[in-house]
Amino acid sequence: MNKYIMRFLKASLIIFLILDSYCPLCSTISTTHDPHNRGYVDWPSWATYLFHHPGYKDYQLPADITKNGCHWGSWVTFSQKIEAIQARVGPFTDPRELFRSKDFLVMYKHPDYYKDAVLDYLVDERHTLEEKKIAIYASSRLYLWKKCYQLYQEKKIDALLLEWTFSIHLGNFIAQKHTGNCYENPLKTLHPHDVHFLERVTQEIPKESVLHRDIQSILHNNFPEIWWQRLMFSEIGHLDYYTELFSFYDLLTDAVRDERYSKEWGSAFGGIEHFPYFLVIMEHPQNYYPTHFELSSTKKDGIAALRDGCYTNEEKSMSIFGMSQFGMLESSGCYACMIENAVEWYKNGHLSLQHLYQLFTCNFPTFYKYPFFILDYKDKSIQEALDKFMAEPALPCGLKDIARKVKNGTLATKEEMAYMEGYRQFRKTHFTLYETIPPRGR
Repeated sequence: MNKYIMRFLKASLIIFLILDSYCPLCSTISTTHDPHNRGYVDWPSWATYLFHHPGYKDYQLPADITKNGCHWGSWVTFSQKIEAIQARVGPFTDPRELFRSKDFLVMYKHPDYYKDAVLDYLVDERHTLEEKKIAIYASSRLYLWKKCYQLYQEKKIDALLLEWTFSIHLGNFIAQKHTGNCYENPLKTLHPHDVHFLERVTQEIPKESVLHRDIQSILHNNFPEIWWQRLMFSEIGHLDYYTELFSFYDLLTDAVRDERYSKEWGSAFGGIEHFPYFLVIMEHPQNYYPTHFELSSTKKDGIAALRDGCYTNEEKSMSIFGMSQFGMLESSGCYACMIENAVEWYKNGHLSLQHLYQLFTCNFPTFYKYPFFILDYKDKSIQEALDKFMAEPALPCGLKDIARKVKNGTLATKEEMAYMEGYRQFRKTHFTLYETIPPRGR
């Protein structure tokens, strides 16, 4: 009997070690972090994280991520975001190695959200070229070579950084827009005004510079060899997984399950942490709730979840909560578009009356009560959408009264509005860490 017990214990230990290497237990993580580090948030799922989140007031940034580590869900500066990517990836020679970091992957898939932070980072002299290369690669789908040339002319970045930006951003632009081999006929992808811009650059930068040589190569219809070495992808077939958004439907159904488990058990998956994908949707809503949508589209995005009848009530409620942070960094006009169309979806039987209420009050208990579009209640598009909403005879008076309060800026108290505005300003310089960085050097 003892022999079988020993075999069982050995097998259990092996299974635990395997699981621990891929899915570290939160209890293990919590013992390796400084409990006084306010940047550390110890929750196993995005749902329990938001249920118990204390908010941004008195928040303290985590200290020395590279040494102390940091749990996902912590808010960090953009420079700390780059540190976290470095800690996860280590020294790299092939830029595709950067995709080992989930934070890099999220930035690469949603580059517009980070544009201002990237530009601020590039002009900050405190950061090394190696660190700035990560920011350049993460934003390579934004094609910032023209903006960076302006920064160079303003003497905010040096010639070496400019050369790296051109090689990565312009090089990847040519590679990704080219229908054939990007090394053959690279001028094919460039608009005449891009060619004129490059010609002007060659007249203004030193003739002996590396960048001058490389641009001349492009203008002579040859793809520079050094640019090829810095490409994220040399074959177009490898792009889809990295450039396409995460599957909204998969993330939505996972989020509904996580919320249900969190309410019933207080955590998800028995305390094993997993990647907080739904936070990505919440913090990049403009990517998952396209404003210029087609009513007949077959895409399973946030619009489809509200518009189509094949989604459950739970999924529709979660989808509404997922767009609650519209207006944080982008125009609230996107939310106005949802309000305008929601009435029609309600009349078609695809949204319930409860769902319409949830457009104005968050149905998920967290540190904010209302969607952030109410901060922009004076916006013309918001005012017009609310007027149409209140003019609909099919809606009850109580719901119209809520819409009227939004229109007048009185749904939330002055203190609540001030808190929400403070959070919006806070998020301009603080970004969510999506992957736990374990402590090192201890």
